[in-house]
Amino acid sequence: MRRNISLISAIAIIFSYSCGFAKKINCDRFRTGLFETHSEIDNSNSIIERNDTIQRETNLMTGNVTTARIRWTSKCKYELFYISSSKDSIATYIKTHALKNVILQKSKDYYIAKSTMEGLEMTLIDTVRIAK
Repeated sequence: MRRNISLISAIAIIFSYSCGFAKKINCDRFRTGLFETHSEIDNSNSIIERNDTIQRETNLMTGNVTTARIRWTSKCKYELFYISSSKDSIATYIKTHALKNVILQKSKDYYIAKSTMEGLEMTLIDTVRIAK
């Protein structure tokens, strides 16, 4: 009986520690830096360069570079506002509406975000990794 209590205590301590570690990872680490993402739509990879106000996304397959203004609306929510694209393949609607992003899950190496745009019924879920 005493051995079972010790085992349960050990599991509880490990569980508490792992939950505490997950809570310590906040979204601040995703506000600036270099990130990587993969598109399941066309099987392409992109590099995202982000500073306090601008996000530049380069599609490595097409070479297209899209620049957007970024505005953080809370600790784990941000909006992207289209500025320009090296290839004029962006629809007019997207040029005039914010892409709203919510970070759903986070770890030390990546985050999972949900992206939506007002007026469009499409929701994208994507994993964004910190570039190494």
